[in-house]
Amino acid sequence: MVKQSDGTYLIVDFKISDPAAEKVAKYQTQLQAYQYAFEHPAQGEPKEIAKLGLIVMYPDRVKFAKGEAFLSFPPKWFEIDIKRDEFINFIQNIQKLLDEPMPPENLNCKWCEYRHHGEKYAHLFNNK
Repeated sequence: MVKQSDGTYLIVDFKISDPAAEKVAKYQTQLQAYQYAFEHPAQGEPKEIAKLGLIVMYPDRVKFAKGEAFLSFPPKWFEIDIKRDEFINFIQNIQKLLDEPMPPENLNCKWCEYRHHGEKYAHLFNNK
């Protein structure tokens, strides 16, 4: 988080990834969640977030010299649009999904394998 001269804040997230536009779009919701958390904290004063952005770095050159490898990671800046209403809508849709009844299990469903994963290993973390 960077405090700007006007008292608002800029949230910057660093990623080591290929800086393709479609990958950058995947991080938009994450940054919107950070923004919402800072503007609506459970404790403390809210912070006004005026900008969101990513600094994405990915090695574009490798040089080997004297037994060492040198990587070049040129940073690229991507500003993320602030879309408060869209984020609230996204969260409301997630809440609606979570409020629905659990769909029936299917033995052929790979996702269903994880439903009881926590139950299987919970005893390892139970200190009682």
